[in-house]
Amino acid sequence: MQKKFSFLLLALFLSNLFIFASSKAHEDDLSFKSNLLYISGNGQFAVSPDIGELVLGIEADSTSAATAQTKASAVLTSFIGQLKGIGIQANEIKTIENSLMPIRDYNSKKPPYKILSYTAVQKIRIRIAGENRLNLVSRAIDLATQNSINRIESISFSTSPELTREANKKALGLASEDALLTAKEVLNKLGLSLVRIKEIRLSPVNRGYMPQPMAMHKSMMAESGAAPEVSNVMPGELLLEAHADLVIEFKN
Repeated sequence: MQKKFSFLLLALFLSNLFIFASSKAHEDDLSFKSNLLYISGNGQFAVSPDIGELVLGIEADSTSAATAQTKASAVLTSFIGQLKGIGIQANEIKTIENSLMPIRDYNSKKPPYKILSYTAVQKIRIRIAGENRLNLVSRAIDLATQNSINRIESISFSTSPELTREANKKALGLASEDALLTAKEVLNKLGLSLVRIKEIRLSPVNRGYMPQPMAMHKSMMAESGAAPEVSNVMPGELLLEAHADLVIEFKN
């Protein structure tokens, strides 16, 4: 019985010791956290895009499905040949749509509704790489207006993975500098001293993409008789942004 009582006393002592140690560690942790400053910074870096993308195509109508497809294919084939003639490579041109849709007479009393005609749509995406080649975007649009291309859907400029990575590094560096400078100014005004940067978290805000939609479809072009001429499409600059969060340890 005495041995059992002794074991209970020992267990109670160790339990109280653990609670005391945990409480002391928690107090020390709170004390340590009270000497931390959380600060954020932002950075921006402008870069010229090196990739241009253009989505366009042809829409052709006919009472015959085969004729509609043939008309669209003929126009697009001729256009692609001219694109290659100005220096756009075959691997920079990709077919993204080849569709045929019947136009039905829904004024008839009941289905099956009579087919009045067919509309064939063929689209391509042109992706031009290289900052010194982006002038080909404007030339491709001018060629499109000369070749009965009646669907010019979008233009976008972006940065390649390599250029994006380097630009993001610079933006992240600027964000870090901004956060650190702010931290030093705050601590200096409060009469405190910076000990070290305990933690840093960096994140880019975007990936360098700038869409420029161009809604030039058949219905719009029919009013003017031809696709509006577009030239001198300027890629401008892309603004890459970054964010930095710092945890600063300081002392009095």
